[in-house]
Amino acid sequence: MLSQAEREVAALERRRDELAEQLAAAGPAGDHEELARLGTALAEVQGQLSEAEERWLSLAEESES
Repeated sequence: MLSQAEREVAALERRRDELAEQLAAAGPAGDHEELARLGTALAEVQGQLSEAEERWLSLAEESES
């Protein structure tokens, strides 16, 4: 279960980084609808990543005890 949580965190980190790159590439002159879509997607992935990191920490603590 711990390795699955690690893979989930890694996948979400990659997705977050991809979205951040897309957002940066769109720049301030980008299509405002695309910027909004990317911003929303980035916020969702960041929330999922936070939850996945909490699960990982919890599983890591359980495995140590």
